[in-house]
Amino acid sequence: MTPGALIGAIAGRASSRAIAFLAVLVVTVLFVMGLAFVILVAPSQTPGAPGGVAAVRPSTAVPGTLPLRGAVSVAAVAVPTSIDLAAFHATAEMALGRSPAERQAGGRPTFTPTPATAPPPKPGVSAKSGVAEVAKQVATPQATDTIQLPATPTRPPTRTPTVTPTETPSATPTPTPTPTPLPSPCTAPIRVPRLHPGYGYLVIVNHETPGHLLAQWPVQRGTILIYKGRPPAFGLQTDVVIGGVPGTPTLLVGTSGTGGVRLHQEPAGEYAFYFFNGSAGALPEVTAALSYWTYGHCP
Repeated sequence: MTPGALIGAIAGRASSRAIAFLAVLVVTVLFVMGLAFVILVAPSQTPGAPGGVAAVRPSTAVPGTLPLRGAVSVAAVAVPTSIDLAAFHATAEMALGRSPAERQAGGRPTFTPTPATAPPPKPGVSAKSGVAEVAKQVATPQATDTIQLPATPTRPPTRTPTVTPTETPSATPTPTPTPTPLPSPCTAPIRVPRLHPGYGYLVIVNHETPGHLLAQWPVQRGTILIYKGRPPAFGLQTDVVIGGVPGTPTLLVGTSGTGGVRLHQEPAGEYAFYFFNGSAGALPEVTAALSYWTYGHCP
């Protein structure tokens, strides 16, 4: 045998083995897919249920099946205890796109393999254990997320507005203007004590506005002397008995009696009235009168 023929024979044998291995692998995959379809899909597609899924009531048992109860919001899965091979093959052929005539004729349809939705069984794991594992996963309740609802907001207490008292401004008292008093004459009584010869009684008055000056001394033999200002010989004395007569010039010199002495118009200022006894005998104590001008008071 030539080397070329030998290489061709080896290549042909290797190609046949690869094709056989690929065929066994494809059949195994198809078997697992068909078995999963029969277990998970076929029993739930019953007519008359919305979406083709019929809920299994816990109190109703399906003959020939083992009911698996799921948790809340998980549909129960029924695992059949027996497999109808004819239905299984028909479903598998339908999934592969082959008609029953092609399956009987033994033809091999041409198709593009699609990614398997289920992984092939692990070595050493049987198909029944795989089915039980799938059923266990379906029956196991899935953890659901707990939704935390926001707490109902508490309305803050209504605040009562504080009324701030408004201060009412007090009325400022308007000062009442005091009327300026008008000047008027003041006639004041003067008590002249008993005077011995050569002594006199001194009285000082404040003439506040221009006007007349009047002095009355109801005795006999007495003399009344009126001075502008205070004579230096009298010093700061007033309403006192003094001996002698000062040498200061006088405004008026008059005699005592009922008529008295009078100056008709004199300017405002300080004036001195001196009641003097120039007689040879004593003069009794009497009440004299002085009249001068002031603003609203007397004396």
